[in-house]
Amino acid sequence: MPGIRQAFKRSILDRLPVELFSIIFSFYTSDLHRGTSPFTLGAVCRGWRDIAWSTPDVWINFNATFSKVLPLDETRLQLAQDFLGRSGRLPLTISLSVLINFSDQNRDPRLELYCRLVDVILKRSSQWYDLYLSIPPPLFGHLCRYLIDAPSNLNLLYLNVFAYQYPQNLSHPNPLRLRPKIVDFTELYDFRPLEFGWDRVTSCSMHCLALGQVFQVLQHGNNLLECDFDWINLWHETESFIDPPGHITHHSLQQLHIRFSPRPETLGPQFFNNITLPGLKHLSVQTHSGSLVQFIARSSCKLQTLRLIRTQDRDGDLLNLAQLLPSLEELYIALPYFDGRQGLPKTFKTALAPHVPSTVPSTDVLLLPCLRLFYWDVKGIDWNLIRNLIVPHSSVDKRIRRPLESITIRYRVQRSARYSASIPEDIASRLRPFRDQIALKVVVLDR
Repeated sequence: MPGIRQAFKRSILDRLPVELFSIIFSFYTSDLHRGTSPFTLGAVCRGWRDIAWSTPDVWINFNATFSKVLPLDETRLQLAQDFLGRSGRLPLTISLSVLINFSDQNRDPRLELYCRLVDVILKRSSQWYDLYLSIPPPLFGHLCRYLIDAPSNLNLLYLNVFAYQYPQNLSHPNPLRLRPKIVDFTELYDFRPLEFGWDRVTSCSMHCLALGQVFQVLQHGNNLLECDFDWINLWHETESFIDPPGHITHHSLQQLHIRFSPRPETLGPQFFNNITLPGLKHLSVQTHSGSLVQFIARSSCKLQTLRLIRTQDRDGDLLNLAQLLPSLEELYIALPYFDGRQGLPKTFKTALAPHVPSTVPSTDVLLLPCLRLFYWDVKGIDWNLIRNLIVPHSSVDKRIRRPLESITIRYRVQRSARYSASIPEDIASRLRPFRDQIALKVVVLDR
């Protein structure tokens, strides 16, 4: 009887089965960004420590950040080794950030200790699944030098090498022997696409690449489905990079975001005049619209989403684009801030106007017939344009209209200006029949 009474005095947590504890602990440590650690669980009590230490799932998310304020030492190095050692042979998600500028990569006494940490991670390379590395070039060079076999199960590789802190001629001596499915590279100035394994990559995000490197990525990444190229430039270009290696046709790419700097009016046409993407469905771009018209016509792609960000448009180009894209469902237009116009080109707005049966031939077709979402970032609201987008195309057949679901307008005004976002009554009366079908949102912003 005393033993039974003692059992009932135990808390509900103490009566949980070990298997349930293991599931809870695994969930607790599954988020890299939450800052949770298995060592915290082990500090609660001996029972929790025994469960955590014997559950490999608890040790599959390794997250470590080191800086001048919190540097690596022998104790933390041993903890990292113990942490990874308890994961068994399970796939690992590893996040390592070393926010230290090694003043002399050959003589800095701190570098040897951090290289030993990289060696600890390298020993588990066969278990890498998601790998996040924000490290300075000396550690990146050490990783490339001693990574012998490419991990076969690598899913995601995020790589940020702080090359801007080092001489621009700094390079790593060995190719990066990795074959992930998803890549995310930032500040990787010495990246050489030809030395990277592209055969498994389906999605890539890259920041601050040279235009020639982008061409090489698309040329060798035959299985790419999504690409995000941000801040493309001519920095560190060699003569072999300025011109593409022949015209490139990429059949599988479905989604492309590309932003050029510092000269989109030059780099944009140079890119789009030398590439064809017949499978493209989603495009977000900043460039001259004239090169886009030729690119879309040449690719014959069935684009569903088009985002024109700060795109410099000539009168007629936007209309030509719309005529080439009857499959377009989402249209995002953000005019350059320095553009003196208050709205979209006149030819485009005229083409959107409702047709009158007596003046328009019966063969005329509806512009953007599949448009569902329209996003407009402007300095002035053209309510007639909004009306033309929404109302039926024909006064005879009310069913001929775009399947619009949402219209969002970001209206930019000077801080000292007086403005009104109210809809004129004559326009409002035409839009009332559609208020339950279309969400109209107007956001007024001060410049």
